[in-house]
Amino acid sequence: MNGRERGWLSRMFDYLPELRCLRRSCSRFTSCSTRSRVPHQARCRRAALVKDSSFLADPDLAKALAMLSPEKFDKMIAYLHSPAAKRVRTNNHVERTNAACVTSRRCATNGVGVGPSSASSSWPSTAGTNAAPMPSRCPHA
Repeated sequence: MNGRERGWLSRMFDYLPELRCLRRSCSRFTSCSTRSRVPHQARCRRAALVKDSSFLADPDLAKALAMLSPEKFDKMIAYLHSPAAKRVRTNNHVERTNAACVTSRRCATNGVGVGPSSASSSWPSTAGTNAAPMPSRCPHA
């Protein structure tokens, strides 16, 4: 966060001091739910988070922390450490195809000449048009 953003955050805290507690709780939750955490360490941080009296004093935060049961947290940690969590996901088949095309082109060209503007690209020319045409299928598939 740069100085200007810190100033904005400080001003928001002046307007609404409850935001300080909310930001701290979000930061602590993020710290215990990152993929790099060892599961035991994440469970210990979760236990400390749900027992923090400053968070339990806020009725909305207390309600949210009550939903963070040990069983649900264990499932989340197990998912974060599974191979499925490392996959890139999209809901749209076009986005999945485009992501696969970009990846295959980067692998094939070793990161050089990727994209419609490169001379070695097999994308159709867009000279004289305002929009790039959508290929019917990946040219590198």
